[in-house]
Amino acid sequence: MTTDSDLIPYLNQVLLKDFSIPPATSLSTDWLALVQKKVEEYLGTPSGVEFLMHILYRLDISESKVNQAFNAPDPSTISKELSCLILEREIQKAESRRKYKSSGNTEF
Repeated sequence: MTTDSDLIPYLNQVLLKDFSIPPATSLSTDWLALVQKKVEEYLGTPSGVEFLMHILYRLDISESKVNQAFNAPDPSTISKELSCLILEREIQKAESRRKYKSSGNTEF
């Protein structure tokens, strides 16, 4: 079972890699705001949108959820909705990795 503090190193690693967000020391860090700021930057240019779509695909975020976010009635919420999807997926992945790592399963 993962504790919240177990997620910090993993989230730091993936957010630094994908979004150049500096490492945090606690879960009180407002990762949503940090990711949202980066997503807004990506949405500001055609090449940024392309890069963001690549990240969303690589993270295996549901295409239907991404489409829902892009079709939000209020365009100003697109970056927040995408950021929530990104963080939710990263937390899911961290919990899954921790589960299989702690069970001693070495087969993948």
